[in-house]
Amino acid sequence: MSTKLKEHMVAPQKRLGFIGLGAMGKPIAQNIAKRLDIAINVYDVNAEAMADSNEWGAVVSSSPAEVAASSDIIFTMLPADEHLLAVALGADGIIQSARDGLTLVDFSTLGPATIREIDANFHESGARCLSAAVTLGVPRAIEGTLSIYVDAAVHEDEAIMAFIRGCSSTVLPIGELGSAKVIKLVNNFLTGVGNAAIAEVIALGVKAGVPLETLLRLLLKGSAASFLMEKDVMETVPVGDLGPGRFSTDFMVKDLKLAQEMARQFGHPTHFAATALAAYNGSRAYGHADDYVGSVIRWYEVAANMEPVGPIEKAQS
Repeated sequence: MSTKLKEHMVAPQKRLGFIGLGAMGKPIAQNIAKRLDIAINVYDVNAEAMADSNEWGAVVSSSPAEVAASSDIIFTMLPADEHLLAVALGADGIIQSARDGLTLVDFSTLGPATIREIDANFHESGARCLSAAVTLGVPRAIEGTLSIYVDAAVHEDEAIMAFIRGCSSTVLPIGELGSAKVIKLVNNFLTGVGNAAIAEVIALGVKAGVPLETLLRLLLKGSAASFLMEKDVMETVPVGDLGPGRFSTDFMVKDLKLAQEMARQFGHPTHFAATALAAYNGSRAYGHADDYVGSVIRWYEVAANMEPVGPIEKAQS
């Protein structure tokens, strides 16, 4: 851990619970536990995810309600809105142990309306629900160097921030309740559209006769250069690293649909999200649902009746 990170950490004064020990949630919880030298109350619907909990200072709970009963602050990292609603408001949910001062901070990628709905349900008990959102993916979660968007109320609460600093290198305060989710969804909206557009451009350029290496090198020297090109594309397409293990096509489809739903609530058009979704759904139909989102280029290759632009990681189905 860097000296800079250590300098910004303070010993937490409250008890932390963590629900959702998946690919992102578990390393986040582990880094907080190890860096702050604390025991975290944990729960996951998948018992295997909690099997090694005693090795990194976690205390296994039998339900979200039990986590809440033993915690002052709870972090959640879950697949979708319906999972958070069940964890927060279900029969064995956090609400069963809700009380004055209890705070739920959700890190999942989901709609801001869900955060506001849970917060409204918590209000009578004195508990509250706030939002955060993570960027930079699983590798940075493992390193403990995530960038995290947070509602202003999260950033103003030093007890919560003490835990967040244990898993991040950058914390970006946004605004009112649920605003962290808005930023996350529009970020993933732009990323999804950008990835699909880049894949289409690469496939076209190669089919028109420009070698892949030349095409990528020259695109990076012009106005097409971007983080997506420099990191997501250059680290995957030229080496054929488009299989499982990174942010998947299925997750991008979910996030684009969430962005569309948020836009629908505000009467806002999402033409480019719909276009990108068509490409990703095509990619899913050709067997790339669990593969890295950049594997959408394989669908463009099929649609264009062309050979793969680079090394191929798996047989087309």
